[in-house]
Amino acid sequence: MMPTMSTKIPENLKKRIEKLSHINWSEVMRTAVLKRVEEEEKRIMDRDSKVIDHTIQIMDQLRRKAKGNTTEELRAWREIRH
Repeated sequence: MMPTMSTKIPENLKKRIEKLSHINWSEVMRTAVLKRVEEEEKRIMDRDSKVIDHTIQIMDQLRRKAKGNTTEELRAWREIRH
């Protein structure tokens, strides 16, 4: 069994819907809601992907090659911190 969801619509639209009783309005609503949910999820994923890509670009710009060997680089950073 599926959960029930209700919505309010204008009276004139309700009357028009009632004249078209051969249409499964529940299915129409489910399909419309599903389509909108999928569009919003895609929009969010696209936005998140753009943020991730931008962050990677910034990190690449900030990254630099270590001078000398890694151990020397770590020691230099520790000295700066303390």
